[in-house]
Amino acid sequence: MISEIIKGGSADQAGLQTNDIITAIDDTNVSSYADLSKVLDSKVVGDKVNVSVVRNEKVMQFEVVLQQSLSN
Repeated sequence: MISEIIKGGSADQAGLQTNDIITAIDDTNVSSYADLSKVLDSKVVGDKVNVSVVRNEKVMQFEVVLQQSLSN
């Protein structure tokens, strides 16, 4: 589950929201933070990824352009 969205970050710009549950990235199922990290570690800044989430019991798709982490 997304616990925080950084204003101006990739997730924010794509329309993701706190409490969205990420279920897949680019057709790779994600069921844990370790799964998420593994998928994202194989990507580079500027890559576009398709993110599937569950929000209010509805499955939604978002295209996210990866950028350097703004939290560091």
